[in-house]
Amino acid sequence: MFDQTLVVQSAVSSFNNIALRSPDFFWSALLCLPIFAVFWFFSTDISARFLKGGFDNKVKTISTWGMAFVAFWLLTHSNFSVLRDGVSFGISVLTAVCVFIFSVFAGQRLLPVSQFFKIKDKWRKKFDISVPALAAVLIGLCAWYTWQSVVTQFGAAAIGFALGYFMKKSDRQGLSPDFTMLFLFGILTFGLVMQPEFFRFGQLGNLTIIHILFLMAALFAIVGSVMQNMVKPRGWLKNSWYKKLMWLARAMAVLIFVLFVLTESAIIFLASAVIFSLQAFLAIRHRSPADAVAVKSASEDLWVLSLCLFGILTAMPVLVCGAILLMRAKPKMGALGAIKALL
Repeated sequence: MFDQTLVVQSAVSSFNNIALRSPDFFWSALLCLPIFAVFWFFSTDISARFLKGGFDNKVKTISTWGMAFVAFWLLTHSNFSVLRDGVSFGISVLTAVCVFIFSVFAGQRLLPVSQFFKIKDKWRKKFDISVPALAAVLIGLCAWYTWQSVVTQFGAAAIGFALGYFMKKSDRQGLSPDFTMLFLFGILTFGLVMQPEFFRFGQLGNLTIIHILFLMAALFAIVGSVMQNMVKPRGWLKNSWYKKLMWLARAMAVLIFVLFVLTESAIIFLASAVIFSLQAFLAIRHRSPADAVAVKSASEDLWVLSLCLFGILTAMPVLVCGAILLMRAKPKMGALGAIKALL
Protein backbone atom coordinates (compact mmCIF):
# COMPACT_ATOMS: atom_id res chain seq x y z
CA MET A 1 0.00 0.00 0.00
CA PHE A 2 2.89 2.36 0.83
CA ASP A 3 5.19 1.13 -1.95
CA GLN A 4 6.82 4.21 -3.57
CA THR A 5 7.06 2.50 -6.97
CA LEU A 6 3.26 2.24 -7.09
CA VAL A 7 3.01 6.00 -6.52
CA VAL A 8 5.45 6.67 -9.37
CA GLN A 9 3.64 4.27 -11.69
CA SER A 10 0.34 5.92 -10.85
CA ALA A 11 1.76 9.38 -11.59
CA VAL A 12 3.19 8.24 -14.93
CA SER A 13 -0.10 6.58 -15.83
CA SER A 14 -2.03 9.76 -15.01
CA PHE A 15 0.33 11.85 -17.13
CA ASN A 16 -0.04 9.45 -20.06
CA ASN A 17 -3.82 9.63 -19.78
CA ILE A 18 -3.64 13.44 -19.95
CA ALA A 19 -1.23 13.26 -22.90
CA LEU A 20 -3.69 11.09 -24.79
CA ARG A 21 -6.30 13.86 -24.58
CA SER A 22 -3.95 16.82 -25.10
CA PRO A 23 -0.89 16.34 -27.33
CA ASP A 24 2.67 16.99 -26.29
CA PHE A 25 3.14 20.02 -28.55
CA PHE A 26 0.09 21.66 -26.96
CA TRP A 27 1.53 21.27 -23.46
CA SER A 28 4.92 22.52 -24.66
CA ALA A 29 3.31 25.68 -26.04
CA LEU A 30 1.42 26.28 -22.79
CA LEU A 31 4.58 25.83 -20.70
CA CYS A 32 6.44 28.28 -22.95
CA LEU A 33 3.85 31.06 -22.54
CA PRO A 34 6.09 33.03 -20.10
CA ILE A 35 8.90 33.00 -22.70
CA PHE A 36 6.50 34.12 -25.41
CA ALA A 37 5.29 36.93 -23.15
CA VAL A 38 8.88 38.16 -22.64
CA PHE A 39 9.47 38.26 -26.40
CA TRP A 40 6.15 40.04 -26.93
CA PHE A 41 6.77 42.83 -24.41
CA PHE A 42 10.50 43.27 -25.14
CA SER A 43 10.34 42.68 -28.90
CA THR A 44 11.54 46.23 -29.72
CA ASP A 45 14.73 45.86 -27.66
CA ILE A 46 15.42 42.33 -28.92
CA SER A 47 14.93 43.35 -32.57
CA ALA A 48 17.14 46.42 -32.18
CA ARG A 49 19.93 44.27 -30.77
CA PHE A 50 19.77 41.17 -32.98
CA LEU A 51 17.66 42.02 -36.07
CA LYS A 52 18.90 44.92 -38.16
CA GLY A 53 17.10 46.61 -41.04
CA GLY A 54 13.46 46.76 -42.03
CA PHE A 55 10.77 44.12 -41.95
CA ASP A 56 12.00 42.34 -45.10
CA ASN A 57 15.52 42.01 -43.70
CA LYS A 58 14.12 40.67 -40.45
CA VAL A 59 12.12 38.06 -42.38
CA LYS A 60 15.24 36.94 -44.28
CA THR A 61 17.33 36.73 -41.11
CA ILE A 62 14.73 34.76 -39.18
CA SER A 63 14.11 32.52 -42.21
CA THR A 64 17.81 31.67 -42.50
CA TRP A 65 18.21 30.91 -38.82
CA GLY A 66 14.85 29.12 -38.76
CA MET A 67 16.00 26.88 -41.60
CA ALA A 68 19.08 25.93 -39.57
CA PHE A 69 16.90 25.04 -36.55
CA VAL A 70 14.47 23.03 -38.69
CA ALA A 71 17.39 21.13 -40.28
CA PHE A 72 18.82 20.31 -36.86
CA TRP A 73 15.38 19.23 -35.64
CA LEU A 74 14.81 17.00 -38.65
CA LEU A 75 18.22 15.32 -38.51
CA THR A 76 18.25 14.70 -34.76
CA HIS A 77 14.60 14.32 -33.83
CA SER A 78 13.43 11.86 -36.50
CA ASN A 79 12.78 8.24 -35.54
CA PHE A 80 14.09 5.92 -38.26
CA SER A 81 13.51 2.88 -36.06
CA VAL A 82 9.81 3.03 -37.02
CA LEU A 83 10.72 1.98 -40.58
CA ARG A 84 10.43 -1.65 -39.59
CA ASP A 85 9.89 -3.07 -43.07
CA GLY A 86 13.20 -1.63 -44.32
CA VAL A 87 11.93 -1.23 -47.88
CA SER A 88 9.51 1.72 -47.62
CA PHE A 89 10.91 4.79 -49.33
CA GLY A 90 8.03 7.16 -48.49
CA ILE A 91 9.38 8.89 -45.40
CA SER A 92 13.00 8.44 -46.54
CA VAL A 93 12.29 10.31 -49.77
CA LEU A 94 10.43 13.04 -47.88
CA THR A 95 13.34 13.66 -45.52
CA ALA A 96 15.79 13.41 -48.43
CA VAL A 97 13.89 16.15 -50.29
CA CYS A 98 14.17 18.41 -47.24
CA VAL A 99 17.87 17.59 -46.86
CA PHE A 100 18.41 18.38 -50.55
CA ILE A 101 16.78 21.80 -50.13
CA PHE A 102 18.83 22.53 -47.01
CA SER A 103 22.02 21.51 -48.82
CA VAL A 104 21.35 23.63 -51.91
CA PHE A 105 20.57 26.62 -49.71
CA ALA A 106 23.76 26.10 -47.67
CA GLY A 107 25.91 25.42 -50.75
CA GLN A 108 24.87 28.74 -52.27
CA ARG A 109 25.74 30.76 -49.19
CA LEU A 110 28.66 29.10 -47.39
CA LEU A 111 32.02 30.70 -48.04
CA PRO A 112 35.10 28.54 -48.77
CA VAL A 113 35.99 27.00 -45.41
CA SER A 114 39.74 27.12 -46.10
CA GLN A 115 39.87 30.90 -45.68
CA PHE A 116 39.34 30.46 -41.94
CA PHE A 117 42.44 28.24 -41.57
CA LYS A 118 46.11 28.55 -42.39
CA ILE A 119 46.45 26.04 -45.22
CA LYS A 120 48.84 25.88 -48.14
CA ASP A 121 47.35 27.01 -51.43
CA LYS A 122 47.72 23.59 -53.05
CA TRP A 123 45.55 22.01 -50.32
CA ARG A 124 42.83 24.67 -50.18
CA LYS A 125 40.61 23.27 -52.96
CA LYS A 126 40.81 19.74 -51.59
CA PHE A 127 39.99 21.01 -48.12
CA ASP A 128 36.98 22.96 -49.40
CA ILE A 129 35.68 19.80 -51.10
CA SER A 130 36.35 17.47 -48.18
CA VAL A 131 34.40 19.57 -45.63
CA PRO A 132 30.98 19.39 -47.40
CA ALA A 133 31.72 15.74 -48.28
CA LEU A 134 32.26 14.98 -44.59
CA ALA A 135 29.10 16.92 -43.75
CA ALA A 136 27.17 14.82 -46.29
CA VAL A 137 28.47 11.63 -44.66
CA LEU A 138 27.39 12.81 -41.20
CA ILE A 139 23.97 13.84 -42.54
CA GLY A 140 23.57 10.40 -44.11
CA LEU A 141 24.48 8.68 -40.85
CA CYS A 142 21.69 10.63 -39.12
CA ALA A 143 19.33 8.26 -40.94
CA TRP A 144 20.94 5.23 -39.34
CA TYR A 145 18.60 2.26 -39.04
CA THR A 146 18.04 1.19 -42.64
CA TRP A 147 20.80 1.29 -45.24
CA GLN A 148 18.37 2.68 -47.83
CA SER A 149 17.72 5.74 -45.66
CA VAL A 150 21.44 6.34 -45.12
CA VAL A 151 22.24 6.13 -48.85
CA THR A 152 19.26 8.26 -49.86
CA GLN A 153 20.00 10.99 -47.33
CA PHE A 154 23.73 11.02 -48.11
CA GLY A 155 23.04 11.29 -51.84
CA ALA A 156 20.57 14.13 -51.30
CA ALA A 157 23.07 16.09 -49.19
CA ALA A 158 26.01 15.51 -51.57
CA ILE A 159 24.03 16.45 -54.69
CA GLY A 160 22.53 19.47 -52.91
CA PHE A 161 25.93 20.81 -51.83
CA ALA A 162 27.32 20.31 -55.34
CA LEU A 163 24.34 21.99 -57.01
CA GLY A 164 24.46 24.92 -54.61
CA TYR A 165 28.19 25.35 -55.25
CA PHE A 166 27.79 25.37 -59.04
CA MET A 167 24.83 27.77 -58.84
CA LYS A 168 26.96 30.13 -56.78
CA LYS A 169 29.89 29.77 -59.14
CA SER A 170 27.73 30.56 -62.19
CA ASP A 171 26.07 33.51 -60.42
CA ARG A 172 22.62 31.94 -60.51
CA GLN A 173 19.89 33.42 -58.38
CA GLY A 174 19.83 31.81 -54.95
CA LEU A 175 16.85 30.33 -53.18
CA SER A 176 14.75 32.90 -51.37
CA PRO A 177 14.98 32.04 -47.64
CA ASP A 178 11.38 32.97 -46.79
CA PHE A 179 9.76 31.14 -49.72
CA THR A 180 12.08 28.14 -49.24
CA MET A 181 11.11 28.04 -45.58
CA LEU A 182 7.43 28.09 -46.55
CA PHE A 183 7.99 25.22 -48.99
CA LEU A 184 9.65 23.20 -46.22
CA PHE A 185 6.74 23.95 -43.89
CA GLY A 186 4.39 22.37 -46.42
CA ILE A 187 6.52 19.25 -46.92
CA LEU A 188 7.08 18.63 -43.22
CA THR A 189 3.46 19.33 -42.26
CA PHE A 190 2.45 16.68 -44.79
CA GLY A 191 5.08 14.41 -43.19
CA LEU A 192 3.47 14.88 -39.77
CA VAL A 193 0.28 13.39 -41.19
CA MET A 194 2.02 10.85 -43.40
CA GLN A 195 3.83 9.14 -40.52
CA PRO A 196 3.28 10.88 -37.14
CA GLU A 197 5.39 8.44 -35.14
CA PHE A 198 8.45 9.17 -37.29
CA PHE A 199 8.39 12.77 -36.05
CA ARG A 200 7.22 11.71 -32.59
CA PHE A 201 4.02 13.58 -33.35
CA GLY A 202 0.93 12.22 -31.66
CA GLN A 203 0.47 9.31 -29.29
CA LEU A 204 1.47 6.16 -31.22
CA GLY A 205 0.32 7.86 -34.41
CA ASN A 206 -3.18 8.64 -33.14
CA LEU A 207 -4.31 12.20 -33.85
CA THR A 208 -6.62 13.99 -31.44
CA ILE A 209 -8.97 16.79 -32.42
CA ILE A 210 -6.31 19.28 -31.25
CA HIS A 211 -3.79 17.70 -33.65
CA ILE A 212 -6.28 17.95 -36.50
CA LEU A 213 -7.30 21.56 -35.83
CA PHE A 214 -3.70 22.78 -35.62
CA LEU A 215 -2.74 20.81 -38.74
CA MET A 216 -5.62 22.31 -40.72
CA ALA A 217 -4.84 25.82 -39.48
CA ALA A 218 -1.18 25.42 -40.48
CA LEU A 219 -2.18 24.01 -43.87
CA PHE A 220 -4.52 26.91 -44.57
CA ALA A 221 -1.90 29.50 -43.55
CA ILE A 222 0.81 27.88 -45.70
CA VAL A 223 -1.41 27.47 -48.77
CA GLY A 224 -2.82 30.97 -48.35
CA SER A 225 0.63 32.55 -48.14
CA VAL A 226 1.85 30.65 -51.22
CA MET A 227 -1.21 31.53 -53.30
CA GLN A 228 -1.18 35.20 -52.31
CA ASN A 229 2.49 35.34 -53.22
CA MET A 230 2.01 33.70 -56.64
CA VAL A 231 -1.49 34.72 -57.82
CA LYS A 232 -2.18 38.28 -58.91
CA PRO A 233 -5.60 39.96 -58.44
CA ARG A 234 -7.39 40.57 -61.75
CA GLY A 235 -11.09 41.01 -60.93
CA TRP A 236 -12.01 38.64 -63.76
CA LEU A 237 -15.11 36.94 -62.28
CA LYS A 238 -18.65 38.28 -62.06
CA ASN A 239 -20.06 38.45 -58.56
CA SER A 240 -22.75 35.85 -59.28
CA TRP A 241 -20.24 33.32 -60.62
CA TYR A 242 -17.79 34.12 -57.86
CA LYS A 243 -20.34 33.48 -55.11
CA LYS A 244 -21.47 30.18 -56.65
CA LEU A 245 -17.92 28.88 -57.11
CA MET A 246 -16.89 29.97 -53.61
CA TRP A 247 -19.86 28.21 -52.00
CA LEU A 248 -18.99 25.09 -53.99
CA ALA A 249 -15.36 25.30 -52.82
CA ARG A 250 -16.49 25.81 -49.20
CA ALA A 251 -18.79 22.79 -49.35
CA MET A 252 -15.98 20.65 -50.76
CA ALA A 253 -13.60 21.95 -48.07
CA VAL A 254 -16.05 20.99 -45.30
CA LEU A 255 -16.53 17.54 -46.83
CA ILE A 256 -12.77 16.99 -47.09
CA PHE A 257 -12.33 18.15 -43.49
CA VAL A 258 -14.91 15.63 -42.25
CA LEU A 259 -13.21 12.87 -44.25
CA PHE A 260 -9.85 13.80 -42.72
CA VAL A 261 -11.29 13.70 -39.20
CA LEU A 262 -12.68 10.22 -39.90
CA THR A 263 -9.70 8.76 -41.77
CA GLU A 264 -6.60 10.80 -40.77
CA SER A 265 -5.36 9.97 -44.26
CA ALA A 266 -2.38 11.75 -45.80
CA ILE A 267 -4.08 11.63 -49.21
CA ILE A 268 -7.14 13.39 -47.80
CA PHE A 269 -4.83 15.97 -46.23
CA LEU A 270 -3.25 16.53 -49.64
CA ALA A 271 -6.73 16.89 -51.13
CA SER A 272 -7.46 19.55 -48.51
CA ALA A 273 -4.43 21.49 -49.74
CA VAL A 274 -5.76 21.32 -53.30
CA ILE A 275 -9.23 22.54 -52.26
CA PHE A 276 -7.73 25.37 -50.19
CA SER A 277 -5.57 26.35 -53.17
CA LEU A 278 -8.59 26.54 -55.47
CA GLN A 279 -10.55 28.55 -52.92
CA ALA A 280 -7.64 30.96 -52.41
CA PHE A 281 -7.16 31.27 -56.18
CA LEU A 282 -10.79 32.29 -56.64
CA ALA A 283 -10.68 34.77 -53.76
CA ILE A 284 -7.46 36.45 -54.95
CA ARG A 285 -8.31 36.53 -58.67
CA HIS A 286 -11.67 38.12 -57.89
CA ARG A 287 -10.04 41.08 -56.16
CA SER A 288 -9.30 44.31 -58.01
CA PRO A 289 -5.76 44.88 -59.39
CA ALA A 290 -5.60 47.89 -57.09
CA ASP A 291 -5.47 45.45 -54.15
CA ALA A 292 -2.07 44.02 -55.19
CA VAL A 293 -0.25 45.74 -52.32
CA ALA A 294 -2.82 44.50 -49.80
CA VAL A 295 -2.50 40.95 -51.15
CA LYS A 296 1.29 41.06 -50.77
CA SER A 297 0.92 42.32 -47.19
CA ALA A 298 -1.56 39.53 -46.47
CA SER A 299 0.92 36.99 -47.83
CA GLU A 300 3.50 38.25 -45.34
CA ASP A 301 0.95 38.04 -42.51
CA LEU A 302 0.13 34.42 -43.32
CA TRP A 303 3.85 33.60 -43.63
CA VAL A 304 4.39 34.81 -40.07
CA LEU A 305 1.33 32.83 -38.94
CA SER A 306 2.72 29.73 -40.69
CA LEU A 307 6.01 30.15 -38.84
CA CYS A 308 4.17 30.40 -35.52
CA LEU A 309 1.89 27.40 -36.13
CA PHE A 310 4.71 25.21 -37.44
CA GLY A 311 6.78 26.08 -34.39
CA ILE A 312 3.91 25.00 -32.14
CA LEU A 313 3.26 21.76 -34.06
CA THR A 314 6.92 20.71 -33.93
CA ALA A 315 7.47 21.91 -30.34
CA MET A 316 10.12 24.45 -31.42
CA PRO A 317 9.53 27.57 -29.29
CA VAL A 318 12.40 29.36 -31.05
CA LEU A 319 10.30 29.56 -34.23
CA VAL A 320 7.32 30.90 -32.29
CA CYS A 321 9.56 33.55 -30.72
CA GLY A 322 10.77 34.55 -34.19
CA ALA A 323 7.18 34.85 -35.34
CA ILE A 324 6.37 37.05 -32.33
CA LEU A 325 9.23 39.39 -33.19
CA LEU A 326 7.94 39.69 -36.76
CA MET A 327 4.37 40.28 -35.56
CA ARG A 328 5.57 43.18 -33.44
CA ALA A 329 7.89 44.53 -36.15
CA LYS A 330 5.23 44.67 -38.89
CA PRO A 331 3.49 48.06 -38.91
CA LYS A 332 0.06 46.51 -39.43
CA MET A 333 -0.34 42.82 -38.72
CA GLY A 334 -3.64 41.57 -40.11
CA ALA A 335 -3.51 37.79 -40.27
CA LEU A 336 -7.17 37.52 -39.26
CA GLY A 337 -8.22 39.81 -42.09
CA ALA A 338 -6.08 37.84 -44.54
CA ILE A 339 -7.81 34.61 -43.50
CA LYS A 340 -11.28 36.18 -43.83
CA ALA A 341 -10.41 37.42 -47.33
CA LEU A 342 -9.63 33.87 -48.43
CA LEU A 343 -12.71 32.33 -46.84
